[in-house]
Amino acid sequence: MTELFISVLLRERSDYTRWRQKYFEDVSSDEFHEAAVEYGKNHPL
Repeated sequence: MTELFISVLLRERSDYTRWRQKYFEDVSSDEFHEAAVEYGKNHPL
């Protein structure tokens, strides 16, 4: 999955870091953590 993510980043002409900062600018670290935990529960490896 990581390889797919990297290949998409290399193909696109956008700046992932700026996109990520803008997309998550209104999300606290606690909110992000809670969402990640919830995602992990719903999508176990």
